[in-house]
Amino acid sequence: MTTVTAGLGSLRDRIAGRVATKVGLFAVLGALLVVVVLFGAGQGAVNVPPQEVLGSVMHKLGLDIGPMPTHPRGDDALWNVRFPRVAIAVLVGASSPPQVR
Repeated sequence: MTTVTAGLGSLRDRIAGRVATKVGLFAVLGALLVVVVLFGAGQGAVNVPPQEVLGSVMHKLGLDIGPMPTHPRGDDALWNVRFPRVAIAVLVGASSPPQVR
């Protein structure tokens, strides 16, 4: 193996390692975003636990998974007030440029 070929292999390994790190970071941050959205959508005057928020989303998708909100107005509060609020918050946060100092 020549020095040039060995150098290319090392470069490929470093690039592959960086790509894997970035993919892993995005996966972790994406999962964290889902968790934060589930908790954020449940907070308010009508408290809805995260498992009921997830159950409401699953039922809207046509999957009979998870419990529905136990509060009589819980599902209405989620879909008419909280999910639009949380969706706008996620979009605004995603569109904000990073603050460089």
